[in-house]
Amino acid sequence: MWTIFQHEFLWFMIIFCRVSVVVTMGPFFIIKGVPFPVKIALAALISLMIVPTVSNQALSIQFQYLNFAILIMKELTIGLLIAYGSSFVFATIQMAGHHIS
Repeated sequence: MWTIFQHEFLWFMIIFCRVSVVVTMGPFFIIKGVPFPVKIALAALISLMIVPTVSNQALSIQFQYLNFAILIMKELTIGLLIAYGSSFVFATIQMAGHHIS
């Protein structure tokens, strides 16, 4: 039996996985001027803001170790796709700007 705190912590970990990949690999934060601890702190802050909206709706999900590991891998993959997709969009805009000028 999971308590409310444990459910919220598991949801935080799931959300943190996706957000941390997007923040660390996204086009705005890939520059070398932003230190890695700042990126992780920003990802944790964003995750903490998102958890209350998700955890209240989905408390009935049963967490098991294998399912949780698969869910984490899925979230990491989705985060990578979002980060690379947004990097692709920004690279396209930058290339269009170079061709115009």
